[in-house]
Amino acid sequence: MVTRNNIQRPKFNLQKLGRVRKQALKSNSTSYKSVVSTSVQHVRCISKKKAQQKQKVLKHVMESALVKAGGVREATMKEAPVQKEEPVVVKAVPSGPGTTLGAPSA
Repeated sequence: MVTRNNIQRPKFNLQKLGRVRKQALKSNSTSYKSVVSTSVQHVRCISKKKAQQKQKVLKHVMESALVKAGGVREATMKEAPVQKEEPVVVKAVPSGPGTTLGAPSA
């Protein structure tokens, strides 16, 4: 740590940074900047995958809730492609909760 104006800052090891840069230049003939950017892209890719996974789970939960409510049969869910099924599900939701979910609670 380097102390300047009573603030401690991490001391960068310039030799080590240079070594990393040289290795990057040797191995892939790319600059240090591009190596850093690729690692950032990798992180972005991972976060994108996680988001897609969450969306999948959420969709599955919604579908199972509809099936339990009796709005859509389970067999049709599996047979029909996802893109054609989505608008039907959206239409079924507004009419469903008022009638099907109201009955068990009463």
